[in-house]
Amino acid sequence: MFFGNRSAGLCSDNSTNNSTSVFLITFGSSTNNYSNSTPSSFNFTTSHIQVINTAIQDGYFGFVNAVPNHHKVWQIGKLDYATNEKNGYMFLVNVAKEKNTVIFNSTINDLCIGLRYEFSAYLANVDIPPTGSRQKPNVRFEVRAATFQVGILKNSSTGNIPAEDYMPWRKYGVTFIASNNSVVLLIISNVASSSAGGNDLAIDNIELRGCSNNYSRLCPSEETTTSQHTSSAATTTTIGMAEHSTSQHISSSSTTTTTTTTTIDMNEPSTSQHISSSITTTTITTIGMEETTTSQYISSAVAVTTTTDMSKQ
Repeated sequence: MFFGNRSAGLCSDNSTNNSTSVFLITFGSSTNNYSNSTPSSFNFTTSHIQVINTAIQDGYFGFVNAVPNHHKVWQIGKLDYATNEKNGYMFLVNVAKEKNTVIFNSTINDLCIGLRYEFSAYLANVDIPPTGSRQKPNVRFEVRAATFQVGILKNSSTGNIPAEDYMPWRKYGVTFIASNNSVVLLIISNVASSSAGGNDLAIDNIELRGCSNNYSRLCPSEETTTSQHTSSAATTTTIGMAEHSTSQHISSSSTTTTTTTTTIDMNEPSTSQHISSSITTTTITTIGMEETTTSQYISSAVAVTTTTDMSKQ
């Protein structure tokens, strides 16, 4: 099932548009039809064999910037997913005939336990429609714990990927909640090729990212928590005349609060500032005078809060 050009079950666009990728593989770009980069250049392995400038037969792959003309049933000349990237490469796989052949295998470390992630890629069937009895690509995205005793954390299959005019790219993948810091990400063929051939797959933009637009690759315990607070007791000044007060608020982090009260009788204006940080100090000053009061709340590395109550003596 699809929503637009992505499969169901993935994080919503609103959740991922502003989040940070753990990794994103686009395979680079060049005017050469075949790339000399290897899977290790992109931190993954595959059970398929790489070719450069020769036909991509069953069980082989190439990083190409356009579908090559080695097979008349392929959509020759079609480009990679990134339309804004000139001469961008794709991972074109003539999937091996055996079922459960590994297309992509990558180990990822330093995940945040308890956070939801999306492992995805853009896929396209390279064949020209109609394909007749030729096998349509069908793969599964699988997440395993790096410790094999734990086994599979989550998987999701694409179903048969249809051959379509103009070779449209569609996003497939799986979401999972990290129960381990390290996982193995896999793309595996679900089908064996038929005697008529087929099972020819183009892959681009393989990505792992957090399912939150607040995700910045820092686990929650490592992130700085921003605390913002303004109260009438801390920011309101009472004046025995018709005057106005100004309030400004700048924020940062807060953990510990210490309060000190000081009373001073002098004819000076007073400024109220509150800064929250790893150590927060709050100072309240009362002054008897007729002045306008400015209240400011600023959060930073060192915190100082001053509140002024001014009235005529």
